Amino acid sequence: MALAVAAAGAGPAFGVNYSFMTVDYPGEDVTVINGISGGTIVGFFEDSNGTQGFMEAGGVFTPIDDPLQSPNGTSANGISGNTVVGWYNDANTGAGFHGFSETGGKFTTLNATGAVNGTYANGISGGTIVGYYYDGGSVQHGFSLTAGTYSPLMVPGSTATAANGIDGGTIVGGFRNGSVTHGFMDIAGTITQLDDPLANGYTSANGISGSTVVGVFGDSISRHGFVETGGVYTTLDDPLALPGNTYAMGIDGNTIVGYYNDSAGSHGFIATPVPEAASAGALCVGALVLIRRRRIG
Repeated sequence: MALAVAAAGAGPAFGVNYSFMTVDYPGEDVTVINGISGGTIVGFFEDSNGTQGFMEAGGVFTPIDDPLQSPNGTSANGISGNTVVGWYNDANTGAGFHGFSETGGKFTTLNATGAVNGTYANGISGGTIVGYYYDGGSVQHGFSLTAGTYSPLMVPGSTATAANGIDGGTIVGGFRNGSVTHGFMDIAGTITQLDDPLANGYTSANGISGSTVVGVFGDSISRHGFVETGGVYTTLDDPLALPGNTYAMGIDGNTIVGYYNDSAGSHGFIATPVPEAASAGALCVGALVLIRRRRIG
């Protein structure tokens, strides 16, 4: 795997800088990282066979493909401990998309109560899984799943809701109200709307760890990542990305994961905050360091 460490992008209002490391599945032009737990990341890559999930830890990539996928189509979206959640495509049988959970190589299919046109598992914390599904009218609903019981999640007044991430009892996601998409945080049924102040009609909260939320907002250019803590928003732009092409998808502690687009394709990234003095030096040097890890398995 090739990893690129670059002088970081910053949140211009508050001067928070991040160091970015690029993660590419070996030999592929499209790599997306969706989730992280400890030192393990999950996501998907695309090759000639389609979309395939993966897990990476310590430079070792492990494919994650639901055995019921048909044709190849699996995305790993979230991880907690040794359990991974995501979705797979069962298009050849006409059944569409299903969620899954995987532990120790054992896959369990997830179909939310009321789902007709697809179930997608996005995040997990302990024994609770969150995601969204489409009903018979193709309306998008969020859900949480604990001990085999699905609980619907629909932000009041919304026309569509998606639950994207969870930490403990706090769920984050996005909802649509007319043509505008807002982020949200749900704590025991109390919903707080999240809108990046630089957004122009689009904010989605994708991951949470403790009191910090990460996600994506849209402006007149395109899409940017953001980090939010205590109402303070910091813009997250990978320095290797095309303008407006950075997507923050997950967080664990102070480590953020996601992906960015450049002229060659899509690449995963891992971002960590840089102490102010260190980041100032890095920005002066502007160096790009390439690190190689061996591919195993």
